Amino acid sequence: MRTPLSDKALFAGCEQALLWDSPKEPFPAGAAGRLYIGDEFCERKMPSPGELKTLQEEASAAGFSITLLTPYLTEKGVEVFDELLTCLGSGKGSEVVINDWGALKTAGSLLSDGIVLGRLLVSSYLTKTAASSFFPEPFLDFLESRNIRRLEFNTPGHLAAVRPQLGRRGFKAHLYWPYAYATTSRCCSAARGYVACLTDPGQPCAHECAHSVAVMRRGPGARPFYVRGNAYFIREDEKSLSPQAFPDRIVFNDFFQDESALGRAPVPGGSSR
Repeated sequence: MRTPLSDKALFAGCEQALLWDSPKEPFPAGAAGRLYIGDEFCERKMPSPGELKTLQEEASAAGFSITLLTPYLTEKGVEVFDELLTCLGSGKGSEVVINDWGALKTAGSLLSDGIVLGRLLVSSYLTKTAASSFFPEPFLDFLESRNIRRLEFNTPGHLAAVRPQLGRRGFKAHLYWPYAYATTSRCCSAARGYVACLTDPGQPCAHECAHSVAVMRRGPGARPFYVRGNAYFIREDEKSLSPQAFPDRIVFNDFFQDESALGRAPVPGGSSR
């Protein structure tokens, strides 16, 4: 069976981090030096300030640095984010990944150099033409003006396309591995069917997605999609890697390690394999 760090050897020589979405379990042995806590896609999966404080203390005792991972936010989510940032503080090694521009004001006021631009925002500013992909220079100028020097990437192809530009400007690149997100929405597939609970505070959330993953295929041999809550993922493999895609930091997110244990959901017009 795979472990969250099965592919460590592929990325020897770069910073290594682990997306740890099992905060009630002991930290994994042999883990990377940094743990990502939180979620990129659902504000209801962000820790409470009390939980974050406890995780910080436990991580520090175990020798880990903490990165708070945050999603796109509702107005209520921005309030929770502000509380979490106050709790996170500006201690050595503190980082926050933002995927919503509404989080930047608070992050900029509390963290001098620990703001990381998340892959949802990074992907939306990656400009593609028939010949190349690049970031608009004014976009990078803006990030520099806010002291944001680290960008997170969804796929090796995205990173490889802009590696020279990032190098010229002095930006650091993070890559998630092995699961890239395909799409996300405010509808949750785990909460009693497709319920738009992310925008309806009256809908309770029992974090069903923590124990519910579906594998969807459109037919025999088709590349599967992995559905967890309100996000859909695809799995990258070693063939997608290249020297140009080698990151400054790798973020391991192998939370679907045993496909045989996963549920399968039918795809309209496709197969439930």
